Amino acid sequence: MVRKASKYIKESQFTKRDEQGKQRAITLKKESPWVVEKLLQYLYSGSYDLSSSSNAQLFGNLDMYAAGKEYLVDGLSELAANRFVASLYTVGQISIRTFKMMVDMVYTHGPKERFLVENLIRFAHRT
Repeated sequence: MVRKASKYIKESQFTKRDEQGKQRAITLKKESPWVVEKLLQYLYSGSYDLSSSSNAQLFGNLDMYAAGKEYLVDGLSELAANRFVASLYTVGQISIRTFKMMVDMVYTHGPKERFLVENLIRFAHRT
């Protein structure tokens, strides 16, 4: 089930065995334990839960968007992007510092992600 949902896992060396016949493991060194937990939650259930705080909703969904792109997980980036935008419009006022951090995260994932960029611009014009 997990292999089917992620091209990264499916195409990795994880599906092969080492010299002793043991199945290899995938190490996600650059990810926080929180992201790995939510990634596994999505892979097994098709969804993930976040804290109800506005910052957790905003930044957590951006983290999940990045994880979906990084590990080629079907549907995760789309779900995370839609949840990010929904939380963006329900959060109300945010500080300039928080907005800058969101812009930095979105552009880290590439300005080609038009959906996220366009919604950040709309949000900025709204406030």
